[in-house]
Formats: sequence, C-alpha cells, structure tokens
Amino acid sequence: MSEIGMLRQLCGRLPLANPKEGTMPKVLRCADVVGSCDFVARGDSEQEILSQAAEHARSVHNMNDITPDVVEKVRAAIRDEAA
Repeated sequence: MSEIGMLRQLCGRLPLANPKEGTMPKVLRCADVVGSCDFVARGDSEQEILSQAAEHARSVHNMNDITPDVVEKVRAAIRDEAA
C-alpha cells in the first residue's frame, strides 16, 4: 500500500473531533520526522494534519510507500499548537 493510501486509511479510522468540545489546534513540523524540511502542517484535528502530511510526503519527498513505523513517527510528532 502506498504511504498516501496508508495515511488516508489511518485518517479514516480516527474519530472526528467534536467541534463543540474545546480542542487545541494541532501542528506537525516535517523536520521533527525527517530532519531537514521546513514544511509545517496546521489543523484542528490529527486527521486534518495526517491528510496534509500525506500530500506533502507524496509531492515533496516522493514517498510512494509508507511503513507503519513512519506513520507512528508522524503521529508522534503532532503537537498541540500553543495559542
């Protein structure tokens, strides 16, 4: 399965955030995963961040396959964004 497909599949399994609950915006810095990239994804949910990361990985890093290890590294690098 391609990395895009795996991230999209993972996104589909995540519960959607309840907009009525106070949620903090999320941020992912690609450099936290690959070390030398300035890309930053921001969104209101982990699912939104993973979707952006999947597109970025495909278009910038030419990643056609993704391992579960990479998915876990991406998920672990998602942080709450300070106000």
